[in-house]
Amino acid sequence: MSDELSEYERRLDDPAFYAQRPHPLSPEVEFRVRPDRISWQDGRGRSGHMLFSDIASLRLTYDPARLMSPRHILDVTGRDRRRLRITSNTYRGMAQWRARNRAFGAFLRELHRRIAAVNPAVEARIGRGPVGFVLHMGLWALMLVALAIGVALSLRAGQTGAALILGAMVAYFAWMGFTTARLNLPRSYEVSALPEALLPEPGESDV
Repeated sequence: MSDELSEYERRLDDPAFYAQRPHPLSPEVEFRVRPDRISWQDGRGRSGHMLFSDIASLRLTYDPARLMSPRHILDVTGRDRRRLRITSNTYRGMAQWRARNRAFGAFLRELHRRIAAVNPAVEARIGRGPVGFVLHMGLWALMLVALAIGVALSLRAGQTGAALILGAMVAYFAWMGFTTARLNLPRSYEVSALPEALLPEPGESDV
């Protein structure tokens, strides 16, 4: 059996290459950073590209909707309103999502470096915007209040076990809400200075 890596495996170690399957109904999409553009192609034969000079904005967000593999997202929007979405996890089948944190971070660093060399004035922002941030965090607060009320009612009814379970949920979702607020706080950044603190940490479960 050969110990040589396949061409696909070699590309996975290339910071200018990134592959993901964004959701169950879509094929895998491969992105590649080239000297003057980002190109993509999917498993159905569709392909395209966006010149760095045509990029209008970049937006980094954090989406904890999938509790087993929270998503970090980069949206790349062109002047023609086209948008490419690159996420830090990939669908692996049987309703399983797996993180690609190491490869995602390496790809974003390379992409930002190349864009900065061609289009340093591109608008780069973090989070959903002030209104979206307030609404989103308001929903988190309402959920935490509801859980806290559940803890109080369980204690009043003498249901200690239920109170402990709900209390653990309060602690978990409070931590997740804090993380979401920290990573999605609306602000801008220089495309030449990608905030490392906003990138996902590589883990042993990365694929």
